[in-house]
Amino acid sequence: MSNELIVSQYQKLKEEQLERIKARDNLILVQLGAVGTIISFILSKDNADRPYMEFGYLLIPWISSVLAWLYYSQDEKIREIKAFLKAEGIYADCSWEKHKSSSKRIGMLIAIDVIIFLLPSMLALWRSRYLLSENKAAMGAWLNIVWWICVGIVLFTVYSMIQSYVSKPEKPVETPAPPAEQDKFKNLSKRV
Repeated sequence: MSNELIVSQYQKLKEEQLERIKARDNLILVQLGAVGTIISFILSKDNADRPYMEFGYLLIPWISSVLAWLYYSQDEKIREIKAFLKAEGIYADCSWEKHKSSSKRIGMLIAIDVIIFLLPSMLALWRSRYLLSENKAAMGAWLNIVWWICVGIVLFTVYSMIQSYVSKPEKPVETPAPPAEQDKFKNLSKRV
C-alpha cells in the first residue's frame, strides 16, 4: 500500500471517529432534553384536570434506554476504530489518544452515565409506582404490567452499560503484510 493510501485511510477513519464522538455526545443532550420535556409536560398546570398524564413518567425509562443503547453503540464503534488503527500500525502519536483506561477513569464514566441515563429512569419508576399505589383500582392491572416491563428495560440497560465498559472491542483480524510494507507502516506512524 502506498503512503498516500494509508494517510487517506487514516484521515477517513479519524473523520468517522470524530463524527461518532459528536453524535455520541449529542445523545447526552437529547436525553436531558427529552426527560425535561416529559417532566415539564406532566407537571404543567394545563394537565391538572387529567391525572392520568402523570403516568407519562413511564415513558422516561423507554426513552432513556433507547438513547443509552444508541450512546453505547456509538461508543463501541469509536473504540473499534481505535483498535483497528492500532492493529494496522497507523495510529498517530497524539497524547490524547494514548490515555490509559484506568479503573478510576472507567468508574467515573460509569458514574456519569448512571446519573445521565439511569437516574431519571429510576426516579420515574419510583414516582410512577407511588402513583400506581394511590390509583390502583382506577388504573387496572395493565399499568402494573407496563411498570414491570419498564423495570426490566432499566435492568437490561444497567447490564448493557456494565458490559460495554467491561468488554474489550474485538481485535481486527490481522493479516501479515510483506516485510517491505511493515516498514512503511512504521515510518508512517512516526511521521503522522
